[in-house]
Amino acid sequence: MNQSALKQKIEALAAFPESDPEQVEKLGQIMAEADTWDLFRINPLRFAETHGFETSSLLDLFVRGAKIGLFDFEWNMICPACGGVVHTLPAICDVPKNNFHCTLCDVDVPTDLDSQIEVSFSPSRAISDLAINPYASFENYWRYYFSDNFSWSSEILDYMRNEEVRHFTIAAPDDTAQISFHAEPGQLFRVVCIEYHTALKLQFTADRAESPQIVDADLLTSGFSPNTLELPAGDVTINVRSHLPSLAGLTHLFVDAPRMDRLLESYPPVMAPYFTGKMLLNHQTFRDLFRVQNLPYDFRLKVSNITILFTDMKGSTELYDSSGDMVAYSLVQKHFELLTASVRKHSGAVIKTMGDAIMASFSNPLNGFMAATEMMDQMEQMNRESGSEAHEVGLKVGLHTGTAIAVNANETLDYFGQTVNIAARVQGLAQAGEIWITQPVYENEGISDIISGRACHLEQKIAVLKGVSENTTVYRCA
Repeated sequence: MNQSALKQKIEALAAFPESDPEQVEKLGQIMAEADTWDLFRINPLRFAETHGFETSSLLDLFVRGAKIGLFDFEWNMICPACGGVVHTLPAICDVPKNNFHCTLCDVDVPTDLDSQIEVSFSPSRAISDLAINPYASFENYWRYYFSDNFSWSSEILDYMRNEEVRHFTIAAPDDTAQISFHAEPGQLFRVVCIEYHTALKLQFTADRAESPQIVDADLLTSGFSPNTLELPAGDVTINVRSHLPSLAGLTHLFVDAPRMDRLLESYPPVMAPYFTGKMLLNHQTFRDLFRVQNLPYDFRLKVSNITILFTDMKGSTELYDSSGDMVAYSLVQKHFELLTASVRKHSGAVIKTMGDAIMASFSNPLNGFMAATEMMDQMEQMNRESGSEAHEVGLKVGLHTGTAIAVNANETLDYFGQTVNIAARVQGLAQAGEIWITQPVYENEGISDIISGRACHLEQKIAVLKGVSENTTVYRCA
């Protein structure tokens, strides 16, 4: 750890007007004293819980820290089957568009900002090189290439340690690694090199070899050659000649897919909460500080569940006519400030403004609905403080949740799809002082409690929305 560089970056972080100096100092002390592994792929949600930070405030610190070079963002592609960190990428533009392949599980995983993409933080190289050697032991190797947020059951761990993982060895450049084992008829084995995303498949037939077999294979940057072998059962030695520029791990696996499927069904793994790509894109501080540039024109990534909120201002035209440009402009700008503050408070992000309206996104419907109710309260207070009925303006809000596509729009990230269209149409149904939500929003835990607590008048309706083929169940909250 470069203590001098850490001190300088912590001072820079404290200089942000929004930063709490005590929280910044606490963060600096933790980093200065932390174990190397504790600083590797930091999950800010776990970090907040472990060290007693308020989560949203800590996320702001991490994002600001990334802006000034205290941290680096890492976009990790997580396999949902094994918890493997298939890829660690420096920027969102490097994330594969459609899917990625987990070599260990031999499955394609759909790219989804909501569940398969983790954003972690590590100290920048100017602060600490971390100096983790994944080849020091199998435990180090496993910890390096698998997410710390993924937990196997003890039953699956026992099976993997005692039966599935048969051998682990290191292949050095221009050297030969040797793997020897015995195979029964019909068995399937694989030699997997996780970091180079390649595997050698060994299928054993019903025949038995009369003598021990020796097989040669080359490990290239393009993969194993050959990558598939069919052999008679018996004693086998695999000589793997590495032509790679650096060390590589070779994990020898016995494949019993039906048994593993039964274990996974009986003892499913648990994934601890982690900071997803969707959460980062819906984080206002990130959008304020990072104008995501240099995205390919056809950039797009799927988000399986996102809440979109639209607002519009009722009476703004009349306001300009009755109160004059200066007063009206001042109130409209204050309205934007209040709405943005409500979005930020409830872990959302303002995607764009359109005239007197905003489009905002949230990682879950509850946060979106809480932001909407606070917007209404803030607008009522603004109208009271304006001191004249002539200055009153009304707010209309609509929310919907569902799938969307994150796209490149004028060198920034926007959302596109039917979820966005429906949210906009639902907002169009509202009158001043009303929040309209769709059935998927209403059904989320906590929404009905908020409605009851506010003593809102709730009315269910069936709406015909332009561009939507089926009738839509909506709820009017006023």
